[in-house]
Amino acid sequence: MDNEAVRNALSLLEGTLSRATDALSQLEAEAFGAPDSETEPIGFESPSDALGSLLDDLKESTAIILDAAGMQATIISLNSAWIKFKADKDGLKATKKDPDSDYIYSLPLTYMRRLITALRSCTEDGPTVGELKRLEEMLRRTHVLLHDRKEIPKKEHDVQKVMHDYLKAAFLSFTNDARIHKRLKTFKPDCGVVDLGAAVEFKIVHDRAGVATAISGVIEDIGGYHGSRQWTRFYSVFYLSKPFMSEAEVQRDIDRSGGGGRWTAIVVNGATKPKRKNPAATGPTPTAVRKSRKAAGS
Repeated sequence: MDNEAVRNALSLLEGTLSRATDALSQLEAEAFGAPDSETEPIGFESPSDALGSLLDDLKESTAIILDAAGMQATIISLNSAWIKFKADKDGLKATKKDPDSDYIYSLPLTYMRRLITALRSCTEDGPTVGELKRLEEMLRRTHVLLHDRKEIPKKEHDVQKVMHDYLKAAFLSFTNDARIHKRLKTFKPDCGVVDLGAAVEFKIVHDRAGVATAISGVIEDIGGYHGSRQWTRFYSVFYLSKPFMSEAEVQRDIDRSGGGGRWTAIVVNGATKPKRKNPAATGPTPTAVRKSRKAAGS
């Protein structure tokens, strides 16, 4: 495989993949309503037609790139899969509804997402699988490590403080000063492991309403972090006080916002100490009201 030929064309493929994902998201929003984390509406006049057209463009572009890379066997597999997808009565426009959730998926889109992710992995000269696995295992144990330190977090900084200590001990190239420079703004993840090209964000969620806020924050980061040569893998660790949302559901929202293949969601559950509301802002407590009435009566 000609790694350079594939690497140079991946941004084109990922751009078309992102637009096809947008079309599918619009179909889902029309069927079930827009998700809480959606910040602005998607505007395809006919999302179904757009999905079919974009998938066809994506397949043709991918076949050309595979040919340039000398990957003839992969082209044969792609063509064979495409014949099956087009045999559906709705062709490439076909979508299926998940019977257990408000979720629509497209088989050809899922196929292309996996193929492009595999191409990206094949062209990257980077860390070993073992090193990445070790990082992910540590992040998935965030709640365990905080528990061991008897830390019940109030805010994201409390989670970061503990995890930075563990990550610094495990990875020599750990940094808590990761920066992604763009022309108009510099983005700063919570931390990163330079040798792995992996940037990490920690989100704390005290209640169900906070899930949408946390996911929206990650979706905003996806656009800002895109295109960095130094940071190519991104992890968002969601520390939930209760299992408000599954990891698969969070990952699905991230994938549909353009983070698929490079952005990994990790969901853990652990005790938190939400910030107490200011009594002055919410009015007198029931106890204060009873005392006031008793005093007035006397």
